[in-house]
This record gives sequence, C-alpha cells and structure tokens, in this order.
Amino acid sequence: MSLKERIEEDLKKGMMEKNEPAVRALRMLKTAIRHAEVEKGNPLSDGDVIAVIRKLIRQRKESIEAFEKGGRNDLAEKEKEEIKVLESYA
Repeated sequence: MSLKERIEEDLKKGMMEKNEPAVRALRMLKTAIRHAEVEKGNPLSDGDVIAVIRKLIRQRKESIEAFEKGGRNDLAEKEKEEIKVLESYA
C-alpha cells in the first residue's frame, strides 16, 4: 500500500470515528498532495509525499509560534494536534 493510499484509508477511518484533528489534518494533506501533483505533472512517489508532509509540519510549527505570540493558544493547540497526525506519516 502506498503512502497516499494509507492516507486515504486513514482519512475514511477518521471520518467514521469522528476524529476531528485527524480529519482536518488529512484533508489538508490530501489537498497539498494533489496540488503538488498538478505542479509536477504526474503522481508523487512516497518520497515526494514525505517531502510534502515535512513542508506542512514546518508550516504548522511557524503558525504555532505566531499564534502563541498573538495569545491565540486555542489555535496553537489545533496546529499541534495536526502536527501529531502528520508526524505519524513522515
């Protein structure tokens, strides 16, 4: 099973279990993968998917810093939840 297939299956599982952080993170990841495939012009390999995941994790970490500086700890916590989900694939 490829990484993209595993992400798709985990998204379905998260939706059935009503796991909001996982569904939110995996939908965002799926969109980022689709966007990268359009840019590249063909399907991504597992290595390319991991690169997309690492980029998203880096973006989330930057967002956490900004939210904490702005006193938005609630939004920072959401980003941290998404990072945990993404890190399970990286």
